Amino acid sequence: MNRAALEHLLRAAAAITGEQQFYVVGTAAIVAALVDGMSAPETLTRSREADLIPASGSLRSIDLIDGALGQDSTFDGTFGYYADGVEFSTVTFAPDGWRQRAVSFSSPATNGAVGLCMERHDLAIAKLCAGRDKDREFVAGLVQANLVDKVLLEERLKAVEAPTQVIELASQRLRALFDSR
Repeated sequence: MNRAALEHLLRAAAAITGEQQFYVVGTAAIVAALVDGMSAPETLTRSREADLIPASGSLRSIDLIDGALGQDSTFDGTFGYYADGVEFSTVTFAPDGWRQRAVSFSSPATNGAVGLCMERHDLAIAKLCAGRDKDREFVAGLVQANLVDKVLLEERLKAVEAPTQVIELASQRLRALFDSR
């Protein structure tokens, strides 16, 4: 997901739902941390999707996003990227307070719509806890690009409500990523 695609998705989501604010969770949230012209590893921008949560939490808006902008929709077929409308409950393993730390993302191209992008350290912790191959590759890209701080990640991991085994595995993954540098 690149900046222009996220701007387009936010603009389109606002147009079809009538809402103006959307939490951006998942890998597309990193767009808010990438400065124009910044060289980022491909693992950070390869995703074709943006997970959007209407700030209101409206299930109707979530359904509208899925139907009009979702995977295999006409929008997806036309532009090659799409939005998944998701609920707050899908954000598992995020550190407490993640919503308050979300990074505002907007531009003239969003036409007034605002993406509240998951802050990169919160995003990295959620991905380390999830632990899928693609998640570990994504966090490795964040480490490679020097976009995350190990100490802050360790602090955020302490703020995750998850089974002990999940926390321990995430901690091991975190150490391994920084030790391999």
